Amino acid sequence: MNKRDHLQNARRNKRIVVNHLLSIVEDFPEWVSIASFYSALHFVEAYFAEHNLDFEYHEERNSYVSNLLPEISSMYLRLYDFSVNSRYKSVRDHPTPDEARELAEIELVNIEEYILSHLR
Repeated sequence: MNKRDHLQNARRNKRIVVNHLLSIVEDFPEWVSIASFYSALHFVEAYFAEHNLDFEYHEERNSYVSNLLPEISSMYLRLYDFSVNSRYKSVRDHPTPDEARELAEIELVNIEEYILSHLR
């Protein structure tokens, strides 16, 4: 995928979070974290696509985020961790509604702003 395609996916995922999932965050915080993470992933992939980098596996991407994008790495990895917990672990490992709101309204927004400000 190219930068434009990644940005389109990132914005679509964010719209789902903002327009739909945040309204049901009390019952489904895990879905807020999952969609927020995938939005962040596509923002990050847009940046990497611009630099001719493409990743198939999360672990490799996470390493590059840590090394090349340290300003957002802790937020991105937090989104990743909550997404993994939401997808593969028990309900008690899911984010709380407050944590899910923070993931969407703070971490995701900061990642988006940072990436957009660093794209050509």
